[in-house]
Amino acid sequence: MEEYEYINTELGLATQGNFIYNKNSKFPTSTKLEEEEEEEEEEERPRKKLRLSKDQYACLEDIYRATTFSHQTKINQMKMECDYLKEVCDSLSNENQRLQRQLFELRRWVKPEPTPQAN
Repeated sequence: MEEYEYINTELGLATQGNFIYNKNSKFPTSTKLEEEEEEEEEEERPRKKLRLSKDQYACLEDIYRATTFSHQTKINQMKMECDYLKEVCDSLSNENQRLQRQLFELRRWVKPEPTPQAN
């Protein structure tokens, strides 16, 4: 296998070039510009569709089922808690109304003490 070393050759105000240098050869084998052109050509080609293996698909399906089941369980639990809290709220509202009526009745029966008038 050939060993490659990156050599950076820069000129102050001129263009810069990065070469891949083959240690066994006296001349650079490829420039950075050529590599960029190759990458652009690869990007232009349509991508091949990636497919899951059967094992990956089965694993993904199992995770989906478990997650869906977990979410459904949580939703059902939240619905039950919501119904319970509605019942508690209704009972507290009823009790509050009952206590307010009792307070109104008690205030009707109790006469306020007359306040002394200043002469």
